[in-house]
Amino acid sequence: MYLDPGFGSMLIQAIIGGIAVAGSGLFLFRQKVAAFFNHIFKKDKPHD
Repeated sequence: MYLDPGFGSMLIQAIIGGIAVAGSGLFLFRQKVAAFFNHIFKKDKPHD
């Protein structure tokens, strides 16, 4: 099986892109979960 010389760099770019997408997805998921729990357990602030 022949692999084109550009295939290696394309594969590396795909892996790096996948890691970036997974990282940003996890970050956004964490933010949504944190906002959900903050909304549930928020303390009522006294009015001035």
